[in-house]
Amino acid sequence: MKWLKKLSVLMMLTCMVPVYAIDTSYLEYSTISKFTPEDTMMMQKAYQKALEVAKDGIVVRWHNKKTGAYGYFIPSHSSTINGITCRQLRAFNSANGVVTPMTYFYRLCNVHGAWKVVSWRISS
Repeated sequence: MKWLKKLSVLMMLTCMVPVYAIDTSYLEYSTISKFTPEDTMMMQKAYQKALEVAKDGIVVRWHNKKTGAYGYFIPSHSSTINGITCRQLRAFNSANGVVTPMTYFYRLCNVHGAWKVVSWRISS
């Protein structure tokens, strides 16, 4: 019975939709659309650090002094079930004077070394 539980969790996680497959048309007017390649790189490094290294509740900030873009990530609610680590990640970013009036919350799980979005929600 224990193997059935592990199998069902594994099947659920391997069927999750990767981030890049989600409809991103809303990003056209978002903060992220204003990022330079350097902003994007800095944000991605902070994102990875928040998921891989930071303890729950620790703010991982990034700031590009050249462009003024900035943001932060806060990991929380970490758990490991059957060897699969999942975390909630709070995300906020700003660029070119565009400040997203909402904060995004993502639930991600590390499947075979890659973080996959399980669910997300927006809070104003």
